[in-house]
Amino acid sequence: MLNAQLAILDLLPHKPLVTAGYLCVFHCHTVVVECQIAKLLADVDAKGKPSKNKPRYVKSGGTVIARIVLEDSIAVETFDDFPQLGRFTLRDEGSTIAVGRILSIVERTKEADRAERNEKILESSAKAE
Repeated sequence: MLNAQLAILDLLPHKPLVTAGYLCVFHCHTVVVECQIAKLLADVDAKGKPSKNKPRYVKSGGTVIARIVLEDSIAVETFDDFPQLGRFTLRDEGSTIAVGRILSIVERTKEADRAERNEKILESSAKAE
């Protein structure tokens, strides 16, 4: 799991938005692995500064900070520590949909998984009310 800044390029015509849960393929150096955009954390303005609001979706041309969950463990570094291993692309159905840089690597723990599940339950119950 990692937090990354994504610059959305051209999305597919039948998938014009990137939302939480978007499935794609993560390409970093020679590694190719399935991934999911788990959460959109913040919009990024034209100056490169993250805003406080949490977006629900991103269109082509937008920039966002997102949490990405990878299917397998891979060797990557943050962009600040090692730029060559901190850049990646996201592809879907043969076309590049986004380029990005890794801001931080998030350790997966049982407590974090439980907290994330509880947060989803609370969000779904708040929507139901």
